[in-house]
Order: sequence, then structure tokens, then C-alpha cells
Amino acid sequence: MPPPPTLVLGSGVIGLRTALLLSRAGARVSVRSAGPSASGASPGAGGLWMPHACADPRVSRWAKRTLADYLRMHAAGDGAVEMVPAVALLDAPAVRPTGDTNTYNQPAGGDTPAWAADPALNFQSFSTPQLRWQAQVTGAHVPAVAGEYGNAWAWRGPVVDAPRNLGDMEREIVERGGRIDKESAFESADEARAAAVRDGCGGVVNCLGGAGGLLTGDGEVKLARGVLKIYKRPEGFNTAVLVDQPPLATPERPIYCIPRGDVVLVGGTHLEGDMEEGVREEEHAFLREHAKMLLPGGGEGFEEIGDWVGWRPVREGGVKLGLNEELSRGVRWVDNYGHGGSGWTIATGCAEDARDLILAE
Repeated sequence: MPPPPTLVLGSGVIGLRTALLLSRAGARVSVRSAGPSASGASPGAGGLWMPHACADPRVSRWAKRTLADYLRMHAAGDGAVEMVPAVALLDAPAVRPTGDTNTYNQPAGGDTPAWAADPALNFQSFSTPQLRWQAQVTGAHVPAVAGEYGNAWAWRGPVVDAPRNLGDMEREIVERGGRIDKESAFESADEARAAAVRDGCGGVVNCLGGAGGLLTGDGEVKLARGVLKIYKRPEGFNTAVLVDQPPLATPERPIYCIPRGDVVLVGGTHLEGDMEEGVREEEHAFLREHAKMLLPGGGEGFEEIGDWVGWRPVREGGVKLGLNEELSRGVRWVDNYGHGGSGWTIATGCAEDARDLILAE
């Protein structure tokens, strides 16, 4: 018996990955969202595989499955996935409790964090002088501001060209008989469920990020605004550099650069409840200062070509992923939203769980 037709709400990375896996399982899929993820983080995200702002005990499992997917894509020559050196600068070893939800979540005792355990990442901890010596071998870029920090992490991880991969997923979904509608939205969960029943769908997967919480009346989702500048990527630049600790950065104002496709993204902010749609003048100024701090030669030769604003859906209770029994009337309703800044890091793992819940007998 073929899988039931399914309505997927949301066309960001979570929605499209979920729809893609359902399509590959033989389901007829309709994807619907209120525009091309206009308020979400997926299209403008750096795409670096690394958990961020997502306090959920399932993250390591989801991240492991997603990493395997990216490694497979890279090995197959998929140009949307690139393996790059990555460096995170740390103020001191073992200074953070294991429950901290910030990006670099250093565990007690200086052990390798759970997300970095795969040997393919070649994860290592260094003092910053050691990092500089190692970079002579790896070819990684170590910015001058590393001297402000005593320790560092270094690894080699996937970066996904977010716009390219979103387009690739859309094309495959359509090729497999699916439909994608970015021009209309549902005002309520009841309206979405009624449409699914009317169209003969057996399931609905709610992948609407922050809007997913609004649709279901879930008050635990908060939007965290991120801003970044976009630079043209010169040939040869290949290193992601990340800092979210004093003296130069904080979790609310991290400093990072990520090479992605033909651009370099420089950020940023992580401001909950900030709904300003444009980049403020002071943000333009400090983002350009971040570029000077992190990019080779103080950013000389890096052409500024734009900026971007997006919102990460941070959920206090962790990712909402499971069967929603209250809304499962006439259809099987599965929620899959609230991934914080980890959407590109855990997308495949979460999509597999959502797919399995829809296909369950």
C-alpha cells in the first residue's frame, strides 16, 4: 500500500528535507508556506554544520544523521556541500556547564563535545599558539584576534550552500510529483487540517518554524534575530571562524565568518524578541568591524555585496517533534519546528523522525 499523501507546512530546510524524504518514500507531497521562508533563517543561513541555540537531548542523534547525509552528498560530488576548516576561539577551557545552549558548549573536563565525536571531523582542542602551528599544515586561516583568546577548537566540517540546496530539494520534490505553493498560507491549524482532508491527505507535518508555534498555540517559541553582511568570496578563502565569548564577543553578539558557495557571510547577532526587519546603522558598522577582525588582510579584497536579516525559531522546551494527538483528527498531524539556530545541522535527522511518524501503521 503506498504511503498517504501528505501536506508539509513550511519551505525552509526543515520543511523541504521532510517533504523530500516523504517523496523518496513514495508519498505524494504538497508543500505550502506563506512565501519563500521570508521570516525564517534557512535561505540566508551560513549552513555550517554545528549545533547552535537548540537545547534538546535529541540534538546529537539528529546531528549525527544529518552529518552522514552531508558527507554522503559531498562524496558523491554534490556541489551544495563543501568541507571547510573551522575554528572556534574560546576564552578558557571547561568554563561552561554542559547544559548551556550557546554555540560552543564546552563540556566539563575539556572533553570533545558530543556533536564533534565523528572521526570524519578531525576535531581537536588547541592552545592558540598550537592552533597557529597546526594551521601551517591544514591551511586554515587564523585571524589576528586569536591572540585575544587562550584556547581554540579546530575541525573540518560541512558547509551547505543554503540557497542552492533549497533549490535542489524543491526541484527533486517536483520531479517526484510533489507540489510547492509559496504564495498562500493557513490562518489556523483547523484550516490546514481541513484543507488536507479535502485534498485526500493522510498526514500533515508542521515545519513552519516560529510560525509553527503560532499555528498551534505553542507559546514556547521565541524568535532570535540574526543579521549578517555578505561579501564576495575570493578564490582561496576557505575557513569558518566563530567566536561568541568575551572579550570580543557575547552569545547575543557573536562574531563569525563562514565561506558558503561564492560568498562569505559575516555576522552577527542573536537577539530574542527583536523584530526589526532592516539592518540598523550601528549594525552595519559593527558587522564591517567583524569583517576587519576575521577576514585575511582586514577584509581588503573582500567586496561587500549585501546584507541579510532572519529569525531563528528558538523553543524553550526543545524542538517540537512528535505526533500532535489533539490535532490528529481526520489526518495524522506531526509537529517539526523550533530548531533554533540548528536547522541545517539537524534537518535530516528530524525529517527522518517526522517521516517515520507519518508512515507509521
